[in-house]
Amino acid sequence: MSEVGFTFQLIGKVQGVGMRFYVSRLAKRHALKGYVKNQRDGSVLGDVIGDETEIENFFVSLERDSPGKITEIKKTTLSAFPSYKGFSVKFF
Repeated sequence: MSEVGFTFQLIGKVQGVGMRFYVSRLAKRHALKGYVKNQRDGSVLGDVIGDETEIENFFVSLERDSPGKITEIKKTTLSAFPSYKGFSVKFF
């Protein structure tokens, strides 16, 4: 089991559609840690940390089944992993 982490930004019609709560449920289903929150620019931002295969499946599910319309997912590899206890929804 290889643990990896990413900061991700979802761009498109991703606010006002239940995206943060969908992302949270999906992350928990894949046993991932991190957070998700809305950004003032209309995007959704988060961190996700966990098993590499589970994260790959998380992003595949996001692209395929999410509410709203994701036009782009930007991912940046985390060089250090914050110590998240689980996965949370933040409010700005």
